[in-house]
Amino acid sequence: MTTRKYKLAIIEDSDEDLKLLTDNLNRYKEEYKTDFAILSYKNINSFLEAYSMQFDILFIDIDLGTTSNGLDLAREIRKKDEDVVIIFVTNLSKFALKGYEVDALDYMLKPIRYTSFVSRIQKALRVIDSRPTENILVDVSSGMRKIPLNSLLYVEVIGHSIKYHLINEVVEGKGTLKEIEKKIDNKSFSRCNYCYLVNLRYVEGVEKYECLINGERLQISHPRKKQFTDDLMAYLLNK
Repeated sequence: MTTRKYKLAIIEDSDEDLKLLTDNLNRYKEEYKTDFAILSYKNINSFLEAYSMQFDILFIDIDLGTTSNGLDLAREIRKKDEDVVIIFVTNLSKFALKGYEVDALDYMLKPIRYTSFVSRIQKALRVIDSRPTENILVDVSSGMRKIPLNSLLYVEVIGHSIKYHLINEVVEGKGTLKEIEKKIDNKSFSRCNYCYLVNLRYVEGVEKYECLINGERLQISHPRKKQFTDDLMAYLLNK
């Protein structure tokens, strides 16, 4: 079984502060043998355009030097994602108190010191790891494999094989999509085509007869278009 890779985003307009935070993350990654995938963004618009509930932790600079700020960004994120861990990065501690408005986990004062960084990143990872994860057991060539549903983007059937498209990898297995649907039995999944079973949590949008998910476009069949969009709307309303 592969170890978990945590996906992190840094929203920071200062090159110097971005480098310092990235260096701390890379140092922690090496010292504690933790797998991070790190993406960085310099402004709010570029981040929101790319956002699809795929991150575990967001490091947000409160003062982004624009008409909007990190708090505004966090408010927008919370409209879409209640689970992502938010850590504010700021020059002044008084601004960090406003983090409670958006359920921020913590804040870090600039310049970031490695000792304080370690305690905060470990706190964030404990929160993430303590969350209950629903899994399904699937048949693979080597035997059985546990698939976490909260990391499963979509399931694809190709002939007599099944591909589980996870956030960090693709797992090949055996079986039918109908069998997988019975195992999942979860209202957050819906078929958009005879060959795709989609995790509605990661759907970024629907354009005509295409489903946008994690940068990919999956074909929506004509017979399944209404049911799929109804399922998506019901999921979003119940979030």
